[in-house]
Amino acid sequence: MRGIDWSDSLSVGCDEVDAEHQALVRLINECIALSQAGGEDDRIVAAVARLIVFADRHFTNEEQVMEQAGYPDLERHSAAHKEAMQDLCRIGLKTGGVELCRSVGEYLASWFFAHAMTHDRELGRWLSLSSLACLWPESTGQHDARQP
Repeated sequence: MRGIDWSDSLSVGCDEVDAEHQALVRLINECIALSQAGGEDDRIVAAVARLIVFADRHFTNEEQVMEQAGYPDLERHSAAHKEAMQDLCRIGLKTGGVELCRSVGEYLASWFFAHAMTHDRELGRWLSLSSLACLWPESTGQHDARQP
């Protein structure tokens, strides 16, 4: 499987969301590349851990923005995040090594593309139409979650 090529079609129109999405794409692509190269187990485990921790942190950031902005589809969007994290846990329990990296990378590559093109695009459109700023957590003094 190829990784994800970032393009403007994946942009949601909020610089902070887009920056985190680009970081997520880099981490997904790293997992896919490691699985294809047959990387060492410790590098694979570290890459998968970085990806899952970053995805969870990104989902939390996005959900905080939706809550602060009064986003009407928060529950459905959050449920999609929760389902993705549950799927990742199931993958982690069933596989290991290169297979773990391949499975996580492929799952998130497919999931991310579909999620960004639907849920996140809808969120970006709603934020722009409602004239609300993208109130990203880091702008309130929290750490820079875009750094994986």
